[in-house]
Amino acid sequence: MMIKGKIRGTILNGYINYIKRNWGQKGITDFEEYLGESVDQINESEWYNSDLLKKAHLFIADKGPDHVRLAGQYEIQNLGLLSYLVKYFNVKTLLKKAPKNYKEGFSYGESEIEIGDKEAVVKLKNVMIDQHVCDAWQGVLEGALKATNTEGVVKPIFPEDRGEFDCFYKVEWK
Repeated sequence: MMIKGKIRGTILNGYINYIKRNWGQKGITDFEEYLGESVDQINESEWYNSDLLKKAHLFIADKGPDHVRLAGQYEIQNLGLLSYLVKYFNVKTLLKKAPKNYKEGFSYGESEIEIGDKEAVVKLKNVMIDQHVCDAWQGVLEGALKATNTEGVVKPIFPEDRGEFDCFYKVEWK
């Protein structure tokens, strides 16, 4: 059984914008048919069932194996005015803010981050809403590196304390 919860409309809108950027209005129309509802009325500040995010992941994954990860990157790199401001953060500052930001977007799971000098271990616990969610989170972390103009890598890790609904990563930068 996968985790269920609520997500903010801003998260959904990021995926909708990724679909539109990559597949145009036809992509949006196809996505709305897949959902069985219009995406026009999604409000950035309202909470929505995580099943909508699961459906976005599944729809995007059907377009190709890397698209969910790339959508995660897009999500953080296209924050409107915030994406302009993020360029002035270093990756450590962005990662320090991540647990609070996570809680503002998701009603389920938790984010723990251990930050070192040139690396961090990111533990996202109880976040598995579908089989693609860890790819999406890897993309978000890769997007954080790109958004802060930081050269680095994000690698999934599998320590003993990782649960079946968790996504853990090691982020390394120069």
